[in-house]
Amino acid sequence: MVNYYIDCFATSEAGVDLGSAVGRVLTASTASPSSSNKAFSNFDSVDWVFNITSNSKMASKEFNVIAILHPKKGKTDIVLRQLKEVAEYVQKNEPGVLSYSINRSLRPSKDGEEEIIMLERYKDQAALKEHGSSQTFTAFNKKLAEQDLMRAPMVLKMVGEQGGFRSRL
Repeated sequence: MVNYYIDCFATSEAGVDLGSAVGRVLTASTASPSSSNKAFSNFDSVDWVFNITSNSKMASKEFNVIAILHPKKGKTDIVLRQLKEVAEYVQKNEPGVLSYSINRSLRPSKDGEEEIIMLERYKDQAALKEHGSSQTFTAFNKKLAEQDLMRAPMVLKMVGEQGGFRSRL
């Protein structure tokens, strides 16, 4: 079973209330990471579809996804290596993924637990659907389960830019 905690935020720029988005993950439980449900290390193949309301402008607008992964203590480097393989595939094969940045928390918790924060930018909803259903991404999630690498569910946040800038280039 795949467990994701999906947290969607509204974005006026894209003209859609992302709170109405529905994240569907194959046999998924969307239990909050703070809940008592601790069966979240059993990852399986992911069928990731974000169904945005049909009258929304979101389907053709760029948006960001922040994914926060919670590897078990001492397993962060393994997850990072696997994510780098996914990133290489994404860069070569998924042109609708505009950026895919892998980040590691700079300060582990007092217990030595770390987080991996993915900062992703998608051309549109179709690009996210393609990414989430790719064999490479599905295999990555399967490895997380088989190797028992995660201590909590991945948190996904869909966000739309409201200001600021991305680059000085």
